[in-house]
Amino acid sequence: MGMNQEVGVQERLKLEETIIGDSVREGWEAFKARPGIIIGMMALFIVIIAIGQSIITQAFVSDVVTMNVVSQIFGLFTTVFSAGIYLTTLKMVRRESVNFGLITSGFGRTVPLIVAYILLIIACLIGVILLVIPGIIIALGLSQWLFVVMDRQELGGVEALKASWEMMKGYKLKYFGFMLLLLLINILGMLALIVGLVVTVPLSMLAMASFYNRVLIINAAKPEIPATSNVYDSMNG
Repeated sequence: MGMNQEVGVQERLKLEETIIGDSVREGWEAFKARPGIIIGMMALFIVIIAIGQSIITQAFVSDVVTMNVVSQIFGLFTTVFSAGIYLTTLKMVRRESVNFGLITSGFGRTVPLIVAYILLIIACLIGVILLVIPGIIIALGLSQWLFVVMDRQELGGVEALKASWEMMKGYKLKYFGFMLLLLLINILGMLALIVGLVVTVPLSMLAMASFYNRVLIINAAKPEIPATSNVYDSMNG
């Protein structure tokens, strides 16, 4: 038993040390396996945002206050809509079945998503008002809220924020570095005549889903899965 426990500890330490690189690699493997569905979902999402904002701007061009209010409401809608993409990316990195219909799955979790979103904004604003750094720490600690809301259907909005905060203890700095890496990847995508973003943006979403899933594994909140390379080697072998 002692040996098994020791192996488990060593494996978790290794997963923790390599979580940034492993998350990007796993995101890339998941993207290569099903590129069409994630690109299609993100393309539809971008089109909806563009059309919605255009309609709001034209309809309320002479009433800035109303335009801002409607824009905020539309922002809530797009957040709920985006939750379906988050769930899809999570299922993809977990090698679960996915279909385009998942894009609307966030609407089944509208209330907890809106509650969590509003509380997140309030918490981050308070953190920024106190000092910028506390605001960044709060944002990093609560960064997994969308994944939590969609992954743990039994949780409400407040509970999802608490769960994100708990799971990110010890991972905030790693996640900050991880997001900087994704920013660099997307900058490279922009430099590739913008077309590169068609790959780098979905890749980033999938890598974020992998990071979330790996933190769960390390925290023993979910059953452990093999390392990325072993999983795909066995699938391809």
